[in-house]
Amino acid sequence: MNTMDKLNDILVDRGLTLAALCQMTGLTRAAFSNAKRRDNQLRIDTIQIVCDALHMPLYEFFMSDEDWAELDQLWTNAKRVGQHWNTAGSERRV
Repeated sequence: MNTMDKLNDILVDRGLTLAALCQMTGLTRAAFSNAKRRDNQLRIDTIQIVCDALHMPLYEFFMSDEDWAELDQLWTNAKRVGQHWNTAGSERRV
């Protein structure tokens, strides 16, 4: 995963600029420029600072669209099972 591309996607989704993120986090542009020299990979501590500033759990940074779709499908299935469980008589719940 290219973490700089992921960060840029998150910023676009949230309508933020890199300058605004720098203000929110206290990080300098150099922190992000250095990532370009590391094959566009942010340091994990930088990602954590970004996530904290954006009120976002760290795992969410690493989630892909496919991951979100799979999670949504699992949630839908779990709700369906829960609804079936609630409509089943107590004798059938064992």
